[in-house]
Amino acid sequence: MGPQTVNEFPGGKEADPIIGDFLMRNDLVEAVISCDAPMRKANMGTFWGAPSPGCLYDLTHRGENNDQLTVFAPSDQEGEVTYVRLIKDGSDGEAAIETFVSGPSNGGVEKSHLYRLRDGMKGLLITTTFNNLTSATKEVVTKDSIPRLRALHSVGKVQVADSNDPASRVGYACGWVEEEGSTIPTETVVLNPGERIQVTRFFAIGISPAEAYGEVAKRQGKTGILFTEINDDKGENVLTTEVEIEGEQGSLTAYTNEVGEFRVNLLPGDYRLTLHDHGRKRMIKEVTIH
Repeated sequence: MGPQTVNEFPGGKEADPIIGDFLMRNDLVEAVISCDAPMRKANMGTFWGAPSPGCLYDLTHRGENNDQLTVFAPSDQEGEVTYVRLIKDGSDGEAAIETFVSGPSNGGVEKSHLYRLRDGMKGLLITTTFNNLTSATKEVVTKDSIPRLRALHSVGKVQVADSNDPASRVGYACGWVEEEGSTIPTETVVLNPGERIQVTRFFAIGISPAEAYGEVAKRQGKTGILFTEINDDKGENVLTTEVEIEGEQGSLTAYTNEVGEFRVNLLPGDYRLTLHDHGRKRMIKEVTIH
């Protein structure tokens, strides 16, 4: 992005793009990958620690200017990088940005993160590759870093988090997927001399943690759809309901949309729904997803 296009940057409480960053967008979402400017940090003056060029700084629904993400650092990426560059401009239906760290600058382990986006995706597919260029074994960290989000926890194979202000109605989720020839890793991996490993995760956004979770879960395997419309005793749509979804894998929070509905992809199984709203009696429902 340059001086002539700064008006296209996404907005939000945590949005902090600068000139030189990379904007990715499709029909559903907008994302910002930080450029390789010296000492590039999320929230610049207020975010302490190592610089984080080449990381995902912003992710919001397209046109809503409601970014709530401080930074997503794939495989705990931090420190200066060799480069961040455009790989594909979207003309063939896919946009791709690559962050690259050379072996000599990283203890002999070459590392890259490839961010990809296509229409219809409510998030980014992020592939990390480690390549041990040395004659010794090397341990690498694959665990991702998602700081400064509320209620970050795991539900089965997916990490989910809410906005710091739930009224923002934005949730995020991230989970490993076996796509693009990738494997599902442990948090750390030991690479033998000359060994290479590739891992891919899907980082999703939704109007709630539950909705974002569903976007990841359906890429991991079979899911069913839980669709609910919430009305009061007069038949009017209720727009402010919070729904706790409890299942065998853990608990998720869902919020109704602007017409009092929510739609979530869930793994097959039994779930307990607890509906909360200000000034209304709590309601509990049991459902089964096939």
